[in-house]
Amino acid sequence: MWSDPIVDQIRAEAKAWSDQFGGDVDAIFAELRRLEESSDEPLVAMPPRTPTSESPIPGGLTSSQAVDATHQTN
Repeated sequence: MWSDPIVDQIRAEAKAWSDQFGGDVDAIFAELRRLEESSDEPLVAMPPRTPTSESPIPGGLTSSQAVDATHQTN
């Protein structure tokens, strides 16, 4: 089976982080927050976006079409 070396590296890094914190997701995110707060790099915060009724979703449907499709009864 073919493997992507970049994906393999990302997975190895994620496993190392998980192993370092015993798989505790809360501890991992606490460490990430600590690193973020101690960094001198500028932080970028994007404002939340509100989806519109015509926002594209996977499959080529708009969100309103997808809602209509899920509410159809046969």
